[in-house]
Amino acid sequence: MTRWTRVPGYIALCLMLLATWGCGGDGGSGTAVNSIAVNKNVIYKHGDMIKYAASGGYTHADGSKMQITGGWLRLDILDEGLTNPLNGNVQVMSMTEAQSYDGLSVDTAGNSTPLRVVNYLYRYFIQDPATGTIEYQGEKLIEGYDNTGAPIWRTYWFQRPLNYVQYQLPLTVGDTRQINYLKSTADAANTHAGTLNTVVETEETVTVPLGTFQAYRMKYVDTSTDAATNGSLVSDRMQWIYPELGIVRFDFNSTTPGDTGTFTLAMEQTNIPYLAGNKTFAAADPATLPPNTAGNSTRYERSGFYMGTDGTVDEISGWFTMDVLSGTVVNPVMNKTLNTLLETHYTVDKQTDLAGNVTSTATQQAFKRYFYIGAKNAVAFAGDTGAAGTAIAGQQIWFDAGFVPMPYPYFIGETQTQTINVFSWVNGAATPLYSFTPTMSVAKTIKVDTSLGTFNCYLMTYLDTNGKTVEQYSYPALGVAKFRYPAPAGKIGYMDVTVSSTNVSYQ
Repeated sequence: MTRWTRVPGYIALCLMLLATWGCGGDGGSGTAVNSIAVNKNVIYKHGDMIKYAASGGYTHADGSKMQITGGWLRLDILDEGLTNPLNGNVQVMSMTEAQSYDGLSVDTAGNSTPLRVVNYLYRYFIQDPATGTIEYQGEKLIEGYDNTGAPIWRTYWFQRPLNYVQYQLPLTVGDTRQINYLKSTADAANTHAGTLNTVVETEETVTVPLGTFQAYRMKYVDTSTDAATNGSLVSDRMQWIYPELGIVRFDFNSTTPGDTGTFTLAMEQTNIPYLAGNKTFAAADPATLPPNTAGNSTRYERSGFYMGTDGTVDEISGWFTMDVLSGTVVNPVMNKTLNTLLETHYTVDKQTDLAGNVTSTATQQAFKRYFYIGAKNAVAFAGDTGAAGTAIAGQQIWFDAGFVPMPYPYFIGETQTQTINVFSWVNGAATPLYSFTPTMSVAKTIKVDTSLGTFNCYLMTYLDTNGKTVEQYSYPALGVAKFRYPAPAGKIGYMDVTVSSTNVSYQ
């Protein structure tokens, strides 16, 4: 969903060529070091995120310029359960690329016009869990828009993905490689072919916002061999690779004859732990779930983004806390005594419009959920306070049954559906408000990175008849480790709420 006033093609084409995107290693958060003494590639996991800061620009042959004044590229690793239909239906991991750049288009007289770039695409790959070797399998791109303005997606797959992979360790200065590739849609109606030439040039020190690294500098030149564009330059880029972490900087050179300049992406943030080691907690099945007693407190961090087809972008940050309070209340519909969970949400929404103007809004909301403890410490919700902005905001409302998100222990493939009727209680009588029917499914076990460590979690999906959908990653001995909420209707992206601290014992 690229949006800008002048599209010379450099950034759009270059960023569609981040196929050979990374290698590195595992470990725990720490300070960057000037050392290349590593012996393994990173093993990417579901939930990994890398964010790059954008800068630079190009001077065109006529003297006009395109300047990047700010923005970012964010890479997120997901497990969507997809397969490559052209390669034996091998199951692939997904890497989403969200790109948001602000800049100026400057004409030869020095007059500037704001420009805005917003783009979103998917990469598909498999990775050897022992060596970290990556095989690039395919990609899904936006190739135009329909008459309603909605993006038209097209997915390409490689029949021989091993032939389109960047160098993996060991890396040797002076090594060169030429790769001929062909990618096509599953029905072969659309194809693209090209040649990728690479060389490991030197080992150099590179400084990025995340730190200073002794990295391998590698050059990639990609040319098209399609009949209509045979020999045309698709991408000319440099990559500085710190193997224990991945790529720390990209430099994209101009691809149009007569133009000069460089577009740079420098790593500024990642949740991939490195250098110090990181403990993985197995998906142990304790006899019961952790107790929810007065004084329990869990804090989550919010992060994510929403992208609109109109070029607007929302960057989401903030936090979310859950505190179990002392004292009880009575659900008069069920005539049952309940405990109280206080949820406090603080959300910062940094909004950038099509012209690149930035506004930031912060909201804080607190409300209560009422619950009782069922079998094996399973929490059953039986009421809450009305949502802000509604006619029942702040009022106590009651369910006619306890809603248990999923009975414990969990079983892969298990699904539960339950209808909940919601009432208010006025003058000693129940008044119906609404009903909803949530469906909860246990999809698989999966690794999730958090600031507390890496957990082998149960991936659980939630959907109710009001249209609310959530992915939940539940670690039994701790409770929920992460929630993922999809973007609102008409936008692309998601918001993650990931556990960052807790006083509930889990070791």
